[in-house]
Amino acid sequence: AFYRKKYKIYSKHIKIYTTHNRKKIAKKYGLPIIEGSEGGVKSFEEAKSICKEIGYPLLIKAAAGGGGKGMKIVEEENKLENLFLIAKTEAKKYFGND
Repeated sequence: AFYRKKYKIYSKHIKIYTTHNRKKIAKKYGLPIIEGSEGGVKSFEEAKSICKEIGYPLLIKAAAGGGGKGMKIVEEENKLENLFLIAKTEAKKYFGND
C-alpha cells in the first residue's frame, strides 16, 4: 500500500511537469512557483511588460532545449532588449523556434 500511495504522488508530480499548464496546476496544489510568463513571449514589448510586473533580475529562457542554450540573465531594464533578441536568435538556431 505504501508504494501505491507513493506512486500516486509521483504520478501527480509527473503530470505537473509534463502538462503545458504546469504553473496553473502547481498553483492549484499550493506548490511554490517562480513568477514569469504564462507561455511563450513573442515580442520585446510583451517581454518588457512582463518584466515590469515581476521585476529584475530575471532569467530569459528558451521554451525548448536545455543545458543553458537560450538562457540569459537580465539584471536591469536597459539590457533587456539586447538579451531578449540574443535569446530569440539562439532559440531559433539551436531549437528551430523562437
